[in-house]
Amino acid sequence: NKGSLEQVVEILEDLLAESATGVVVAAIKACHHHSLPCDVVVELRKAFHLPDKDSSQFFRCLMSMTTYDVLLEKMEASKKPTQSGKPRRDRFEATLTGSLLLQALFSLGKIKELEEGVCGLSEDHIVYLCTNPQSSHAIQAFLTSLTIPDSAKHRFIKTAVYVMDKLAVTAPGSHIVEAAWRSADMDIKSSIAQVLVEKEQAVKDSKYGAIIWRNCHLKQFKTGGVKAVEDSERRKKRKVDQFLDL
Repeated sequence: NKGSLEQVVEILEDLLAESATGVVVAAIKACHHHSLPCDVVVELRKAFHLPDKDSSQFFRCLMSMTTYDVLLEKMEASKKPTQSGKPRRDRFEATLTGSLLLQALFSLGKIKELEEGVCGLSEDHIVYLCTNPQSSHAIQAFLTSLTIPDSAKHRFIKTAVYVMDKLAVTAPGSHIVEAAWRSADMDIKSSIAQVLVEKEQAVKDSKYGAIIWRNCHLKQFKTGGVKAVEDSERRKKRKVDQFLDL
């Protein structure tokens, strides 16, 4: 019942400390069912020590399962050069637990703090998160969520488009490319296609990339541009509709 659920939500920090991820994920999903998303977000922010006025690192704290203060220390340390004088890379840590939490949260709908975290990722972080077998599921959940607005998805894709060729040739990344393609408008699809066509040989040489080449109608794009892609997708949808009507 709702009363018991609210009691569970109030002790999320303790549950996470005890590695009771399954219970937390179940609570998040139950809150979605009972239309209680705000309480979960508030308690998770408390659990990760996020200040009221800073939501920019909420996504990163969850994905890395790191509290806000510790995360800032790590980010500050990454700015210091190595002993050889070379700059350090700001490495994004991904955890299975964090990915599971984010997948559940993205089913809640419009959670601005998390959307901003995803849309603010750098190209390097996108490649890492989208080709990591654990974290890629969270990004895929973001792109396929029926309750997250297309405007947020498009912001993410417009940055990710520049590394689509790197994603397309990996198993986890290829799923992200397909999810991005399905979420994109025709202008963004054109940008994705241009990047992939420029790397045609590398994409087609990969078994994952070859599937992307087919499913994203890149052969048609190469010969007839975005109009040919539209026509090909329209024909494919018509065939599916005809099959479903049988």
